[in-house]
Amino acid sequence: MKNIYIIILIIVASLSFLFISCGDDKKEGAISEGQEDIAYNPEKDGDIQAFNIERRKKLAVNRFPCDTIDVMEYILKNYPEGSYLVELDKPDTYTVPRNALLYRKERDTSYIYSMVIKSKADERVVELKNVVGYDQSFFNLDSTALGMAYFYLTLLRCNAGNLETVWESLVPDNSGFNYMVLETWKAKKIPYMRVNFHYAIGIGHIDYNFFFINGLNEEPHLLMTYKTINSLREMIDANNDNYPDYIEHLYVDTGSEVKSVDTVTFIWRDSLYVNTRNPKQTRPF
Repeated sequence: MKNIYIIILIIVASLSFLFISCGDDKKEGAISEGQEDIAYNPEKDGDIQAFNIERRKKLAVNRFPCDTIDVMEYILKNYPEGSYLVELDKPDTYTVPRNALLYRKERDTSYIYSMVIKSKADERVVELKNVVGYDQSFFNLDSTALGMAYFYLTLLRCNAGNLETVWESLVPDNSGFNYMVLETWKAKKIPYMRVNFHYAIGIGHIDYNFFFINGLNEEPHLLMTYKTINSLREMIDANNDNYPDYIEHLYVDTGSEVKSVDTVTFIWRDSLYVNTRNPKQTRPF
């Protein structure tokens, strides 16, 4: 009789836990009647962006044609819903975030290199806080739950206060953005934009290097390099042309140490990077 009583208690406790769990699941992420999930409403998200832009206009002290506020407004009005001007990763908690913009003056025209993200249509609107920063580079593991972000290095032209898009080039990454900086390839003295992404999973970083082979106003050529705890791809000049090449280091991880055991060179040929040892192995960037 005592054993039967104990079994009944266990069954009752299990059922109670099941009902509580179901109740918690129902509450988690639920939206009360009359409320709306803005993350899945690009139009409402656009209204919030417009409100924030107007507030920034009122608070701004020094304005100039095609400044950051104008760029944000241009993106809101001319790009697909769920598009944003990206912010640089903050070096510490108390730093005010800056937007990913670089200005270049050419006579009476200003050129603005900017990083823009677009949300995938019919999915959750991307939030900047989920795609910028070191911790957010883990976002690659669960991108669909927080929306899919498409990063674009974009060149805008400002003439007489009017903005227009010259070109946009897709960055093949969707989270962990860090910064962008204009540099010069010393081997050929060719300028390129280095777009740096954190890569927390590999304990390192990835650089997307956009080379302005045909000038600063033409759509650039992309070369990816990276450095992690057990992988390395270095930019080189292997065949003395205007296109950068790279060396891929091959590592062996024994668990107690990571050793470089070989290197393979890839060169740019027509439209692909080609392995100089095995031409059948190619890479797009």
